Amino acid sequence: MRVFITSGRTITQGRELYRKDTPAYSRETSRCFIHPFDLLEIGAEEGDSLLLSTVAGEEVFSATPSEDLVPGTIFIPCGPHANAILHADTHGTGAPDYKWLEGTLARADMPPRSGWEVLGEQGGASCPQVPEPGGDESGSTTFRDVVCPLCGCLCDDLVVQVRGGIVTSVDNACALGSEKFLSRSRLCTPIARNGEAWTSIGFFEAIRYAAEVLADAERPLLFGWSGTSSEAQCIGIRIAEEIRGVIDNCSSICHGPSIMGIQEVGHPGCSLGVVKNRADVVIYWGSNPIESHPRHLSRYTTYVNGRYRDNGHQDRTLVVVDIRKTDTAKIADEFLQITPGGDYAVFSSARDRQRPCGCPPPNDRGHPPGEVDMARRSLQECSVRCALHRDRSDPVPRQVQERAQCNRVRR
Repeated sequence: MRVFITSGRTITQGRELYRKDTPAYSRETSRCFIHPFDLLEIGAEEGDSLLLSTVAGEEVFSATPSEDLVPGTIFIPCGPHANAILHADTHGTGAPDYKWLEGTLARADMPPRSGWEVLGEQGGASCPQVPEPGGDESGSTTFRDVVCPLCGCLCDDLVVQVRGGIVTSVDNACALGSEKFLSRSRLCTPIARNGEAWTSIGFFEAIRYAAEVLADAERPLLFGWSGTSSEAQCIGIRIAEEIRGVIDNCSSICHGPSIMGIQEVGHPGCSLGVVKNRADVVIYWGSNPIESHPRHLSRYTTYVNGRYRDNGHQDRTLVVVDIRKTDTAKIADEFLQITPGGDYAVFSSARDRQRPCGCPPPNDRGHPPGEVDMARRSLQECSVRCALHRDRSDPVPRQVQERAQCNRVRR
């Protein structure tokens, strides 16, 4: 059975992100969300093993029925299982085809592998056990206005309590941010590869080993740096100059083309502060912030009062465009569900509506006429309802509303 595969974050996957050696993480990343009609077509039931195959490889997943998807579409959480069937080509977008991947689906007899088994097949080795941090537990220190480094929201109102060098509680953080601070899996000392395992070494030994590797290299490449502080990047540049090496970052295979395009033609945008204070219509296109950036709605777009938006959600219209009915779509004022790969047709229809009379319509060649017409009608209806700011008396699913509300800013 041929299917389209998309992937993204889930709350459970995000909470277990810093416990990748646990069965809970492997269970979540090996799930395969599929429409019940597709399960019926291949003769499978919930919990059965399904084999997803792509040009990059194949992997076994556990079936999870979901009516939020359209038939023929598969959703899998981000993780080692999803990476095993993704190719490395980013098309200059910053990430592989996480949202648009063709593949085949079939029943399988073997159970899904654990995340460690998937990584081990690629040459990985388990890290040594991280010891429990120790220290003086006699007193407790509270740090306020702490910045969370988890995502681009950079929430700066966290209250973190530390006892004996251990973070014991975190207030105001989302479920993902809390788990990052409370994680016990961070390495406290350097480690070195020793055959099929890792061993802990001292800092002096690690620095000397790294210096010897760089000194012996004929043309060393210092690559990465996207998650490194500016101060450390400056040191890396000086090291590259000293050893006559090459320094490069992820933009050469990721966002480089995007940045070059922005430099050529510009990029309309604004700060999140402007969105918070002025936006009356907010559109999430192909994103599910309730599970990927849980406080994005409560701090900037929906459940927050702005300088010119005194009534928060009542002064805004939330629109979600996606191929599946995500948790964010369930609380939206308007939800436009499109077919996988139909974004360009919808964009073209939106652009056509903004053209003055007499201008030629965009070229919709390559998309079925019915899909384009449907997109145009949906956009027209959606824009009319947004302009009228439709009545919000429709009930919101309780569990989705509670999840969104629990991420509100607590000051």
